[in-house]
Amino acid sequence: MSKYNDTILTTEGTRLATLAANGKTHYVITRAVATGDDLSDLTDEQLAALTKLPNEVQDGSIVEQVDDPSGSDGIIGTRVQFMNQGLSKSYSMNALGVYAKEDGHDQEVLFSVMTAESQHAQYMPDFADKVVLRFGITIFVIVGDKANVTVKLDPDGLATIKFVEDAIAGIPKPDMTEYYSKKESDDLLSKKVADNGDDSMNLNGKRIMPANDANVVHRNPDTGVVSTPTDFTKLTVNGGKSVATSDDLKSLEASAWRQLDNKYITPASGYTLAPYTSILYKIDDSKHTLYLSGSIVLTDNNAYKVPVTVQLGSIIKSMLTSVVPYLGYANSNSTWAFVFASQSSTNLTFIPVSGVASIAATTGTEGKLAYVTYDELI
Repeated sequence: MSKYNDTILTTEGTRLATLAANGKTHYVITRAVATGDDLSDLTDEQLAALTKLPNEVQDGSIVEQVDDPSGSDGIIGTRVQFMNQGLSKSYSMNALGVYAKEDGHDQEVLFSVMTAESQHAQYMPDFADKVVLRFGITIFVIVGDKANVTVKLDPDGLATIKFVEDAIAGIPKPDMTEYYSKKESDDLLSKKVADNGDDSMNLNGKRIMPANDANVVHRNPDTGVVSTPTDFTKLTVNGGKSVATSDDLKSLEASAWRQLDNKYITPASGYTLAPYTSILYKIDDSKHTLYLSGSIVLTDNNAYKVPVTVQLGSIIKSMLTSVVPYLGYANSNSTWAFVFASQSSTNLTFIPVSGVASIAATTGTEGKLAYVTYDELI
């Protein structure tokens, strides 16, 4: 999992932040960049002296401005995303830089630098296999006074409303028509319903024969011998449908959608998760991939910029990458937009709008499911 050190303001960044704090200038945070150069041997003073990030590999899109969680008026968070589309060579994102431009000046300056912790840089693969990988990170920087700073968002980094609608429409939905509801299952297990004068149970036209002495295979408690040998793989039920073997059932269970216990979905302090919140997941261990679908709902539909954490630590040991788009909060206007969940350890963080966040399909026109990759299952 990628880990990065605290952001270091460059000399130029410190100058702009100081002037902004005193109301003497205004500047725009313009873009973010990444390099594969390892800067871990540089001291903070040497990083601050940089005027350009060496050997920049690619630009990132600034997709959102985020307020400092501590409430400081002098700190701004910029949500940045990097994607490997069009990347011809893989690299490790050893350092990230943020550029800014002061009003009345044409030249951009390197405003801040963030370096990866040793052996924890994000790996960005090339696009040779046409597999999209998105890496998102929030970079917090001291800006002096937010009133004198503008963050230039990249409109190409945000989805249009039509794209969002198309993406949501393309989410594959599990076919639940062959399953009993919880109430039906409870009724089925708790009572017998008289039907045609026999001992069978009937619920909405689905018949299940209860166990009785006539149709149960007996085992001698002393010898363990089954009194009536039976080839269970050849048994059929009413209608001539074959009975599934244990291997069939195991295969079905392995590929089934499961619901994440809501105790692993936690909103910020003071807010409550609605009981109809439902996050579904499906495991493909052959690809070390966990697919996700579903929605998060808070009881307070006026919840504003309230983070909700989905914990996957009960399923996987470590998350490697995540591509989890959702319909939720994107900017200071509290409008719906197509954004990506933040990744941290084995957690994903969502920011609902009006108390709701809905996981969508991944970027593209194929309607693929949102997913995370992992090292191994718990």
